[in-house]
This record gives sequence, structure tokens and C-alpha cells, in this order.
Amino acid sequence: MSNASASHTVGDRSAFAISWGIAGSHGRLHFIWDVNNCEVMLQQSPYGLGFSVFEIYLALLTVVTLYIVSREDRGDAPAVTNIIAKEGITVTCGVPSEIMSLFQYGDCDLLRKSVRMMMVSGREPFGILLVQELRALGRDDLKAMNIYGPTEATISASYLDVRYNDDPGLLEQPAPAGYSMPSYSIYILDENMKPVLAGIQGHIAIAGPISSGYVNNSELQKPRFVPNPIAPFESKEREWNAMYLSGDCGYLRSSDGVLIFQGRIAGDTQVKLRGFRIELQDIESNIVAAANGTVARAICSHRGNPSEFLVTHVTFFPRHGLSRGEQVDFLLPQRP
Repeated sequence: MSNASASHTVGDRSAFAISWGIAGSHGRLHFIWDVNNCEVMLQQSPYGLGFSVFEIYLALLTVVTLYIVSREDRGDAPAVTNIIAKEGITVTCGVPSEIMSLFQYGDCDLLRKSVRMMMVSGREPFGILLVQELRALGRDDLKAMNIYGPTEATISASYLDVRYNDDPGLLEQPAPAGYSMPSYSIYILDENMKPVLAGIQGHIAIAGPISSGYVNNSELQKPRFVPNPIAPFESKEREWNAMYLSGDCGYLRSSDGVLIFQGRIAGDTQVKLRGFRIELQDIESNIVAAANGTVARAICSHRGNPSEFLVTHVTFFPRHGLSRGEQVDFLLPQRP
């Protein structure tokens, strides 16, 4: 077995019936987390999601105990928090909405007694409600991390320790995606695929120990995995000569180089309405971001023929404290 040997393949089928599989190799699995072999880690993400690879390989590479949640209990917040307490789980991972469900519907007292570290995927906003729930646990020793990186980047390319016990007024919302991890390079590119200066918005590209590409799908791979003309010497030595064009938009903060993730560029959700190209996911993410932690999810769809229009369905968090009328009044100014 060599560094180039395949370690895993993550597969999926999109809403448009486009099948793909992302291949990873042993030499591209890099984890730097402060995890010791006394930890007990929870594996609850569906196997079709890249985050499940993160959970499984983090446990294998750091020799921690891994508890795999049964199919019946996945998504059942009370059952999961009971498992966390019963099995002495100290490390949990998930997207913000997944972690929020543990607080909203599970037993917070059980979380308070066991969990030492929470790793949260940064492609959903790490909002103020999640910060408030973490603060409410009253645990100074609980470490919360915001992680950014698509499956094609071998799950995580940047991270940030979220100082949730700081003055809430000092916390940025949503939390930045953090600093690039060792061996990774994060570039912000313009429309001509040239790096831009810090502070300027552009296309997020990731290089380093990224995936080797899509399995048997050169049509999908060619526009997304491209040669990296500015790869550092260390990457060239390891034959990490490509970079992945994420389709995400963001910039590097001028003061410290932290990555600020701002959502998607043009992607699968782009539609044309009355001559205008509209990114449905941008509408969704902007509504969630403008809601300041009160909206859990927004789904926008393109309807009508020939009279076309957009419809957005919004789900509020249970503790938002707004009446039905206040919800409508709040959402109206957020319309595109």
C-alpha cells in the first residue's frame, strides 16, 4: 500500500440524476486536531455525506474510540443526546443545523456533562443562536471549531476556534471559515483565474492534499480540478499539482488572512427569470444570514410557465420568539 492507494470513495446522485464519486487516497488524509486516544467520538452523519469520511478517518488516524449511531437513531436528537451521555461521547461533528437540533430537541444537561469538543462544518452559517446555546452550557473547557472544506478537498481545508464565551457583540456573524490548514493553500481567484489581493471577493480555490478527482467522470472533473501554476515546492514534491475550483465565493481578510466564506457563485441552482440570471442558493443563504440566527433553513424554487415566479419556503428555529404576523413582517424586506 502506498500514499497513492485509494482510501475511500464518496458517491452521490444529484437532483438532476448526475452520478458522481469522489476518490481519496491515503497520502491525502491530513488531520491536525487536538484529539487524544482517550476521546470517544460520535459518528452520526449519513454515509453519503463527505463529513462521514471526516468522522471515520479522524477516529482511525488518531486512534480514538468511534461510536457509530444506528440508522434508527440518526436524526433523533433525544436518542442521540442519550447516547452521548451513556457512551461518554467527548467529540461530536456536524453541520450547524445538525448541532442545533441537539440543543433544540435533545437534553442539554446530558451534553453539558460529556462533550469536550464540537467540530462544525463551515458551509452553513455558524450563527448567533448556536453561539448562545454553547454559552448556555456554561462549559469553559468545551472547544468549538468551525471547519470549511468540500468533500473534494478531503473534507477540511481551513478551521477556526470559535470563541463563543467572548462578548457576543465582538463575535462576527456568521463565524469566518478560518485559516488554511497545514499543507493546504487557499486562493481567491478572479474571472480570469488569477489570484486577487486580500480583501477582494472572488472564487475560492483549494490546493494541497485535495481529492484525486471524480471517479470515471472526466466531463465533471475537467472544469473543477485544474492545474495549479503557483503550487509551492513542497506540494510539487508530493505531486499535488492541481487545485479544486469550489464554486464558492469569498475573500481573505486583509488584517490576518482569515477566509471569509460568502456562499456560492454560479452553480446548479442558477435560473433565468425574465432575462435575469438568478442564483437560488444566494437568495436562500442571504435570507438565512439576514435573519441573524432566527431562520433554520430557506428553500427557493423556480415556478410557473409562462408566468414565471420564485417561491421561498422558510423554517424558523423553535425558539425564535416571533408570532406568525411578525414572521411575515420580518421576511418581506428580505425579498430579492
